[in-house]
Amino acid sequence: MFLEGITLGVIIGKLRGGRLWSIGRIKMKMWPLIIVALLIQFLSMFIGSYSWSSHIVPYAYIVSLGLILVFLIFNFHKKSLWIIFAGIFLNMLALILHKNAMPIAMDLVKNTNYGQSISEINNNNLINYISFEKIEGFSKYLGRFIFIKRPYICPSIMSIGDILVSIGVLVFTQSQMMNNYYGKYSYSSRSKMINFRYSGNK
Repeated sequence: MFLEGITLGVIIGKLRGGRLWSIGRIKMKMWPLIIVALLIQFLSMFIGSYSWSSHIVPYAYIVSLGLILVFLIFNFHKKSLWIIFAGIFLNMLALILHKNAMPIAMDLVKNTNYGQSISEINNNNLINYISFEKIEGFSKYLGRFIFIKRPYICPSIMSIGDILVSIGVLVFTQSQMMNNYYGKYSYSSRSKMINFRYSGNK
């Protein structure tokens, strides 16, 4: 989700004349929450191979998503982050409604590198998956059932939440590249420092 959005955002930003270094000047509130969330996900992957972690890892992943949502709330003044918030919220809701599992369309799995069965998929991922086809009700549409094929960067099965996150990251990345902080600073500095005065000949 994030990689695709960043990649396309950088490409669009460059085509619009944006600067990569502008991304490095982004100021975000409560940014340590992102570090904590990523650390939780990393540790979850590390301990995921142990049998005793089966009841911990899914909840830990939901907690990490919750921390990211809090971080986004503190930065809602950047409008594109609302899109990312909506996407992550929908994915987290899918996990909660399906007991820490994400529905996935098994008829589309053969076209990707996920695996060939639910057990194979669950062995290679941080979150658990359940078959989309076996779920009744509207909640299954919060899962991954949308197949994105080539020429997309990496053919995969996405949820509505995944797509919103990708769009949000794309919009945020390219918009930040268009913020020419250096140019604004230079212009304001010159306008304050240079003051021409013409009095004419007397």
